[in-house]
Amino acid sequence: MKVKPTVFCLGTNHESAGLDFREELYLSQTEIDAAIPQVFKKHDLLEIMVLSTCNRLEIYGVASCPNESQHLLKEVFLDLQRFSDREKTLLEKEIMGKSYLYTGHDAIRHIYSVASGLDSLVVGETQITGQFKDATAHAKATKTLGPVLKRLTQEALAASKKVRTQTDIGRKPVSISHAAIDLANRLYGKIS
Repeated sequence: MKVKPTVFCLGTNHESAGLDFREELYLSQTEIDAAIPQVFKKHDLLEIMVLSTCNRLEIYGVASCPNESQHLLKEVFLDLQRFSDREKTLLEKEIMGKSYLYTGHDAIRHIYSVASGLDSLVVGETQITGQFKDATAHAKATKTLGPVLKRLTQEALAASKKVRTQTDIGRKPVSISHAAIDLANRLYGKIS
């Protein structure tokens, strides 16, 4: 009997942690590149992709064992921080408490929500879609994007396009700064 691998998403975002915490977890592409080989080897992962922005740090991956415990999978998130060549002041218990883990269908649903801007500080903002594309391209270039994540990211980006073209979410430009200007206009009248 062939064992099916587990798709997972580990992370922290604007809903699970405050800005100070997220800033402490942020990893540059150089730091991610330094950590990935060690994380990959230690956890015997099949595929991995990391999305690091000001509002989220998420690891999308495929584990070879379908019965990986939540604790073992959360170790992947901790090890990304440990192996990043930057000393962290955050405690592991704090990281574990402010991070989330999705597996299987829940992970896939979350990935679609992120890629389409539905799981954003400002719902519908488009910057996350570009950041998701960049993370996908980087994982592909570094050969950590295998057939499962490749197909999943392609489908998530296709869904993102449908969300933009087939709903009202794409009707107006949306960003955090745009939302702030709209709020200021409503509170104080037209500002120039």
